[in-house]
Amino acid sequence: MAQISTANLQALLDKLARQTAEANGDALASAVATGAVYVVTVPNSGLSVANADVLAALETLVGTTIADTPLSDLILAEVQRLNLQNPALVRDYLRVVVDGLDNYGRLNNALLATDRGGLDAMLRVLNASTPTLRAHALFNKYFGRLSPANVFVGTPYVLGSIAVSGADAATYTPTGTGLLDTCLYAPGKIAILNTKAEGLTSTVLTLTCIKNGVPTSVAFTVATTTDKYLTAGGDTSKTMTGCTALVSISGGVASDAFSVVILPDRAISAA
Repeated sequence: MAQISTANLQALLDKLARQTAEANGDALASAVATGAVYVVTVPNSGLSVANADVLAALETLVGTTIADTPLSDLILAEVQRLNLQNPALVRDYLRVVVDGLDNYGRLNNALLATDRGGLDAMLRVLNASTPTLRAHALFNKYFGRLSPANVFVGTPYVLGSIAVSGADAATYTPTGTGLLDTCLYAPGKIAILNTKAEGLTSTVLTLTCIKNGVPTSVAFTVATTTDKYLTAGGDTSKTMTGCTALVSISGGVASDAFSVVILPDRAISAA
């Protein structure tokens, strides 16, 4: 039996997460890409707002975009019922839609003992060799269907902070162990987040990062000093789980400060 396309599955996961997050007033990151300023928005929360933003688009996606009949049969009726009842909804109604995804996953993938449902198995297959599609942390917060390997952090996860005291002098302070909580989240892409960068020159930071459990030296060139600007390192794979030390700094400006973070895979604020 054909499996839903990765793009359509991502759209479903993101729309479900956004609808529930907006209904409950969670802050949503509207920019999480490197080479940009990290922006957070707090939408006007409430069921009617969330429903207006998401449900009609969700019905269109399921009813016209996703051509796989078994999947449409499992969830389209519920999506249409939810949309017609807008805004008289509770979050639990959406669980019926996710139940449909779980049932569809059981049709398409062999379950392992560690899988938490059919959807978890679908994502496990997609992520078997390389990180292809993980769900937003807010999806798991409200629906709780996925194992950590299939969930990405919802906001930049702070591994530690860097306080610059001179051109080639800085102190790295890890947050706790400096490691990602892999009991909750999958490994991700590591980046530098400006928190008080004021210098006018390019700063090069070399850090000892943990990649697939192995200490790996990664260099970051912070050329833009805008507050909250995100800078990617020389390794942009989504396989990082921590940062343990600052190896060196050059071009630093005293009083600058940075955070070392694991980035979300993507934003869901416009899903």
